[in-house]
Amino acid sequence: MHVSRIAGVPREVLDRARGLLPQLQAHLAEGLDMPELAERAKRAAAQHDLFADPANRVAREIKSADLDNLTPMQAMELLKKLKAEL
Repeated sequence: MHVSRIAGVPREVLDRARGLLPQLQAHLAEGLDMPELAERAKRAAAQHDLFADPANRVAREIKSADLDNLTPMQAMELLKKLKAEL
């Protein structure tokens, strides 16, 4: 990660990689039948979410929302939820 940052990899890519790393570690540990390491990696992944930028989560949720098929009330509820996250 550090070398990638120095090499000029965009921040968005680094943020995404940082988010995926604990999941990959957990998957690898499970595949190697290392339950202690797998559990530790799962806890690290959950903790990472605590420090994630809420704006990234909000942006992902907006991108995935089917805005054309939301009722006005559903759109208002979504907007309220996203505003609260920020």
